[in-house]
Amino acid sequence: MNGMMTEVAERTRAYVKPAKREEGIDSPLSDILFGMHAACLDHRDTVAGDSDELFCDVEITQLDFAQPEIRILIADDCEQIRKTLILFLQDTGVRVVEVGNGKEAVEAVAASLQSGQPFDVILMDVQMPVMDGLAATRALRERGWTRPIIAVSGNSEPADRIRSAEAGCTFHVAKPVRNGELREVLYAHLPSFEQLGNAQGRASTD
Repeated sequence: MNGMMTEVAERTRAYVKPAKREEGIDSPLSDILFGMHAACLDHRDTVAGDSDELFCDVEITQLDFAQPEIRILIADDCEQIRKTLILFLQDTGVRVVEVGNGKEAVEAVAASLQSGQPFDVILMDVQMPVMDGLAATRALRERGWTRPIIAVSGNSEPADRIRSAEAGCTFHVAKPVRNGELREVLYAHLPSFEQLGNAQGRASTD
C-alpha cells in the first residue's frame, strides 16, 4: 500500500495562489476536446464488459476529515483529456490526482483513505480498459463510498444516463466537457468548491 500511496502522491498536481479568475468560465481550449475525444477513441483498448473481480480487495471505510482544500480524482484512459480537465481547474486551488482506469481509481480511493486525505469528488470516465468506470463505481459504492462520483462519457442518450445512475453515479456529463459545464457540475454537487473559488478570487485581488 505504501508503494501505491507514493505513486498517487507523485501524480498529484497542487495549484496554489492562482491568477485572477476570469469573468467568463468557458475557455477556447474546451473546443479542442472534440478532437481529443476522437483521437482517444481511435487508440482505446477493448474494455472488459464485467470486470468487478479485477479490483483490489480493500474494504473502504467512509471517514469525515476536516480538509483545508478540495481533492478531486480524475479517472480517464485518455491522457489528453485528463490534462485538459486539470487545465480547466488550475485556477481554483484544488488538488488533483489522475489515474488511467477504474482499477487504479479504486486503488487511489483506498490509498487516499489510508493517508487520511480522501477525495471530495471523482470524475469517472465510463469506458476504460482493465476496469470500466461503472464497474469501479459499483465497487466503491458497495464498500461504503458516499461522496459524489460524476460519470464522464462520450454517450449521452437517456439509457446511458440511466446506466450511470444505476451503477451509483451522482451525475452524468457528456464529452466533450466544457470548462463552464464542469464548474457548474462541481458547484452543484460540491458546495465547498464554490466557496473555495470565491476565496481564491478574493485572494487574487489582494
